[in-house]
Amino acid sequence: MEKSIALLIDAENISPSYIEIIIDEANKYGKINYRRVYGDWTTPQLNPWKQRISEFGLTDRKSAV
Repeated sequence: MEKSIALLIDAENISPSYIEIIIDEANKYGKINYRRVYGDWTTPQLNPWKQRISEFGLTDRKSAV
């Protein structure tokens, strides 16, 4: 039976350029059922993540303050 994986990313602490590597690695361990990226989306520093979110089927969530 294939394992279910929840992929939770802290967008404020990792570059979106690593998303393919992260997804490829997670897929080695099972099926990714949840793909969520957390961050304060009102800050311009997370703008590079916005395109990658839709490109890789990720869901954006606001980090708790």
